[in-house]
Amino acid sequence: MAAPGKGSYGLPTVRINNWSEELELQKTLLRDFQARRESGDLLVHKLEEKHRLALAPAELSTGEFLHFGDTIQLANPHTQSVLATDLGDTIPFSGTSMGFAVTGTRESTPVARNCFVIARPEAQHEGTNDRKNEVVHFGQNFVLQTYPSYTDPSLYLCSMLGTMQLSSRYTHNQLVFLSPRKGYEACWKVLHVDPRLRFEAEGDPIPANALCIVRHSQSNVSLACDNVLYRNDFGVELEAFCKNSLDNHKAETPLNRWLFVNAIPGQEAAAAASA
Repeated sequence: MAAPGKGSYGLPTVRINNWSEELELQKTLLRDFQARRESGDLLVHKLEEKHRLALAPAELSTGEFLHFGDTIQLANPHTQSVLATDLGDTIPFSGTSMGFAVTGTRESTPVARNCFVIARPEAQHEGTNDRKNEVVHFGQNFVLQTYPSYTDPSLYLCSMLGTMQLSSRYTHNQLVFLSPRKGYEACWKVLHVDPRLRFEAEGDPIPANALCIVRHSQSNVSLACDNVLYRNDFGVELEAFCKNSLDNHKAETPLNRWLFVNAIPGQEAAAAASA
């Protein structure tokens, strides 16, 4: 014969074990969830806000040549990507200073995260004749700052010589990142894509939508992008870094070749895209 009351423990009305503590824990978790939902602290809300700022539409500048103040995209035909930023991917680069990741994205629609503004560097990093006009010339220092609606204050595209602790995540090349610093580590210059014409082109205006080499002024290493997958909150993108990738003729390979894209595509951009 079964013990008296043995079958009654299976009824849904009978509470056993630490039922009171479990019930209170469920209520506490529910109250915490409701509070974070009302305050916008849920992860889904943070991602929505991040995407809202990063994917806000941006307007590119127009013109035959590059000017200070122009809004442009940096496109790499080899990977069919444009340079983009991720403010949610932080990188410690100097003591307590934090930078933000830079990648290559194949989403080429102009938005806040993949557009940059060409700006003048600090006065000590400019040449004697750099302020004669607003046109950007081959060999002239400039900085690339984030789109105005994306960050306040502005962040700048930077690079630093690689170390064991400071290098790109996957290929371990020289790191490229965003930083609030506007020092020499944020200075870049453009070189002619053909090494045989590079010396003659020094000082000439830089045409928009033309293949060129973007070189970091402090380290003398060129900006590059390769088909190395880089996963972040925007999906699967590509790793961007600095590396002098040269062929047998001491000319830069397609990894180092970039286009400053504005709102009027040129013949060079169309040719590079179809290649």
